[in-house]
Amino acid sequence: MLQIFSMDGPLYKCLSTLANIVIINILWLITMIPVVTFGPATEAAYYTLTKVYKGEDSKIIRKYFKEFKDGFKKNVPAGLIVLISAAVVAGDLFIFYNLMNSDAYGMSKQMIKILGIAFVILYIILFSFFMPLMATFENSIKQNLKNSLLLGVRRFYIALPMGLITLIPLMVFLYDQQFFMKTFVLYLMLGLGGPAYINVILFRFAVKEYLPKEEES
Repeated sequence: MLQIFSMDGPLYKCLSTLANIVIINILWLITMIPVVTFGPATEAAYYTLTKVYKGEDSKIIRKYFKEFKDGFKKNVPAGLIVLISAAVVAGDLFIFYNLMNSDAYGMSKQMIKILGIAFVILYIILFSFFMPLMATFENSIKQNLKNSLLLGVRRFYIALPMGLITLIPLMVFLYDQQFFMKTFVLYLMLGLGGPAYINVILFRFAVKEYLPKEEES
């Protein structure tokens, strides 16, 4: 019974992991405030969350900022690609939503809805693996985009859950703003880091065959 509460026990490990996710979540929120730093912040978050998952969670703050700094030049354009593409999809959804509410498109509303869902699915398939790939493999942005698309198509059953998990805070906000505000502190602590940690687990399962032997565990 006492083993549960020991330093090597499951309770301590669980609480330690949770604490690290909260720390990374806060660092992520702070470092991407300028928006243009979304890429470096997201890549550093995935990098350090992977370290937490593998049990290499000592000096996590130092590791985060080192990765943020080292990958800054490469990850700024990567992040902008993700954000601009997301803005395009959001713009398309806004147009589709307004068309659906227009009486002039009565019989076409179902098709408009299908197109909107298709745009979201295509975005998820293309980008679900992109930033985790940037944090895991030393490839160019172009190569990681290509690999992200190929993985998204081959592992769509993993890409779709990853995308939906990432969108949980946004979906909650759009569905029930009052509930979102009541749980806002929770989102500040875990809103990005929590879903991303789950995505790290799913991602590593998806790319297990491509990881070095010592990385597979």
